[in-house]
Amino acid sequence: MTLGRAAARVAGVTAVVLAFFGGLGGGLAAQAPTVTGLSVDAPTTVSKVGTAVDYFFAGEKIIVRVTFSDSVTVTGAPRVELGIGSCTDCYAEYESGDGDVTLVFEYEVLVEDADTDGISIAASALELNGGTITAKSSGIAASLDLGTNAFTNNGNRRVTAGSIGSTHEAGITNVSLNSPSSGDTYILGDTIRVTFTFNRNVAWSAQSWANEIKAAITIGDNIREADYVSGHASSTWVFRYPVQATDMDADGLSIVQPGDTDVIRYGQINGGSGAFLSRNVGRQAIVNSGNHKVDGSRPPSVTEAAVTSTPVVGDTYEPGDTIRATLTFTQAVDVTGTPQLALDIGSDTLQASYESGTGSADLVFRYVVASGNADTDGLSVRSDALALNSGTIRTAGSTTENAVLGLGSAALGNQGDHKVRGTYAAAAVSGVAIASTPVADDTYAATDTIDVDVTFNRPVNVVTTSGTPQLAVGIGANQRQAPYASGSGTRTLRFRYVVVAADSDGNGITVAASALTLNSGEIDDARSGSLAASLVLGSPTALTAQAGHKVDGTIAPASVSGLTITSTPESGDTYGLGERIEASV
Repeated sequence: MTLGRAAARVAGVTAVVLAFFGGLGGGLAAQAPTVTGLSVDAPTTVSKVGTAVDYFFAGEKIIVRVTFSDSVTVTGAPRVELGIGSCTDCYAEYESGDGDVTLVFEYEVLVEDADTDGISIAASALELNGGTITAKSSGIAASLDLGTNAFTNNGNRRVTAGSIGSTHEAGITNVSLNSPSSGDTYILGDTIRVTFTFNRNVAWSAQSWANEIKAAITIGDNIREADYVSGHASSTWVFRYPVQATDMDADGLSIVQPGDTDVIRYGQINGGSGAFLSRNVGRQAIVNSGNHKVDGSRPPSVTEAAVTSTPVVGDTYEPGDTIRATLTFTQAVDVTGTPQLALDIGSDTLQASYESGTGSADLVFRYVVASGNADTDGLSVRSDALALNSGTIRTAGSTTENAVLGLGSAALGNQGDHKVRGTYAAAAVSGVAIASTPVADDTYAATDTIDVDVTFNRPVNVVTTSGTPQLAVGIGANQRQAPYASGSGTRTLRFRYVVVAADSDGNGITVAASALTLNSGEIDDARSGSLAASLVLGSPTALTAQAGHKVDGTIAPASVSGLTITSTPESGDTYGLGERIEASV
């Protein structure tokens, strides 16, 4: 052993189980529990190519299960010594099992561990290590002797982790596939990505080999070669294969050993400087994966339709609003000309023109609402709504592969959140809020400003040529008029009132439902230009007594009560050039 036992342990590798089994022994309750059996489970990593020998690799956990004739109680940290090559301190440490007949011990293989003739466990391998193992019922100490259950050099259970640069084998521990773009089937233009995970970093011998390294994919009765994408000097290698028109596999593609040829073929790659690399997927093979079928003959088709715009006001579009609908295809498509998507709006069928998306799987269509359009239960899109209008929609990169135009199950029924109104509705108040804060706690004093914001459901314009709109603010028994201050062209108008000495309200100011008046001015819908807004505040927008906004006009305005020089000259009682003089008011 050349590295210290405190070497960093490798995470994320499948646990390997080394278990001891045996029948439960009988006997008197006062007898000491004894160990009753031993067996070794195969590791879960790839087997050494060409043999039936299984190997444990660095980072894997060897889990030891010791079974006693009676339930036992454990304290401290008992352990089991493992015979791994020349290692003198390889211990599987106690993990769990207190109160049961089986105790579990774990050991994580390090890169310097190696045992070419098989793991051994001696009869004296079980140690208390300062802890205890006693009978649960009687407290009598258990016998630690493994006796005839012990074994030496189990040749079918070897450790071949080794350090990088050794000649120990590297192998494939996992194979995975990306998901098809169309449900469970790859179609023409889709890319199949295969990811191989190795038990150690794997590298090519020279960069010139990168383009020569391929991965075999079995599609139907054919072997296809996927090109290398990435993975050099790492444990994860990725390959890709673009589906062709002739590719077909109705029961799912496979990643298996294709005859006598390796799955990863050609090129010079190895598992460390000169280390042998098994390119056999072994038990990690994928056979007829039903979630990864292939149909290269299928042209692009629509999988989803959605109205992707949002009405300016609530759930209803008005004249001038833009409706956008997006069609999602099974793969990227190219568009020429101006295809159209028919929108059913009320009793009318209106054409939304292609706007964007060529080269991608999502095409966007656009329609601007005109005066007179109306649909009170929401627009809809039929299955035959898509038309080429002398344009084309084809598989990206193809000049002949036309997309399927029918929407099928992607068609849309009435979309309740996308109604249409062909006339403008008057802007209406949607909220009222006091925007100012009293200077003194919760009470406004004389000369304090009270600001109230009135919010509409759409932008409004304020015209003050002949007068200024105002908002009545209830202060005690009086209604004080707060004139319009700002906000024209937006959804929120601000009204402002300055408290006078006679004002008093111990409960908090109010704003009635009828508080907003034009006062010879105008508040009009900004979009229609001249449609007068509704002035009713209604409920719950009107404000009852606001306890945090009381008024007491007898409170004197804030005034200066003192002035103090808080700085000190650097020299004596006189400030010099550049010194700062500070005062507190």
